[in-house]
Amino acid sequence: MPESMSACSSEGKDNNRKAMKKHNKIVLFALFFLMTFIAFSCKKQDTPTPEPIYDTLLVNAPGMFYDMSENTILTLDATIPEATSYLWLPGNLSTPTITIRDEGYYEVTIITPSQQYDYQVTVVYNGSDCYIPNSFTPNNDMLNDTWRPYFYNISTENYYLYVYNADNVKLFTTEDPLQAWDGKYHGQLMPAGYYYYVINYQTISGDSKTKNGMLQLVL
Repeated sequence: MPESMSACSSEGKDNNRKAMKKHNKIVLFALFFLMTFIAFSCKKQDTPTPEPIYDTLLVNAPGMFYDMSENTILTLDATIPEATSYLWLPGNLSTPTITIRDEGYYEVTIITPSQQYDYQVTVVYNGSDCYIPNSFTPNNDMLNDTWRPYFYNISTENYYLYVYNADNVKLFTTEDPLQAWDGKYHGQLMPAGYYYYVINYQTISGDSKTKNGMLQLVL
């Protein structure tokens, strides 16, 4: 066989091998993608979204507490037959009931011809003993002007709350679970931004706990 024909034949075989390798890589990639998609689809089917749980809480006293599942849709009902007005915070809603899906601290003021009622309810997820807001707005509008955590069934002893700025300067400290930070340090309002908190507390059963995280001061 002539040398030129032999070289062409050898080159053709090399090209065929390269094409076959490329084809095999594409097939393997397609199979990998398909198996990954099937596995992900099966995993999604194995863990369906929990059905919502509907519940209603009658809000008729100060300092109430509700322990909810994360898939709970909760109605807070403060209906009083003779009421002339309602005001819910947060949200500034004026209806007798509100529906919530998230943990939080909720307040309602109810006005009747003869009396004013002020009720509060702390809603936390199952297994938690506190709700810690992630922001506040100390702008003197009487709405969310201070910041503090809200606890359920903790001891008033061995409680310490500290708030620090980004330079690790301690801006606020208290041993009173009901005392809130007004966003000031030595009488001066701190700038908008993120601050760090540390909370040490003791449960009714005597267990010591520590929580820490970031909070946002919004102006």
